[in-house]
Amino acid sequence: MSLSLSECWARGPCTAACPRMRLNPLHADELCHTLCTQMSFALSLMLVFRTNSSYARWVEARALWSVLVSDGCTPLLGLRHLLLLARRSQW
Repeated sequence: MSLSLSECWARGPCTAACPRMRLNPLHADELCHTLCTQMSFALSLMLVFRTNSSYARWVEARALWSVLVSDGCTPLLGLRHLLLLARRSQW
């Protein structure tokens, strides 16, 4: 009896009844575990690099925002000081 590959996969994961799958079911579990472990490790590395780069962008944006706020407040504080001096000189 010859099965197509799709029929083998339809029967379930790596069973001995499937002639195309020459793996022992215990080896298949080991292979699946190894593959999942390696994929989890690769995914965690990608997420760490992505998190670090987004945190670096956030820190840079925060620094630029503080410069913008500081540069915006400085002229207003100077103007306030001039207005207070002008009021005092009128009295």
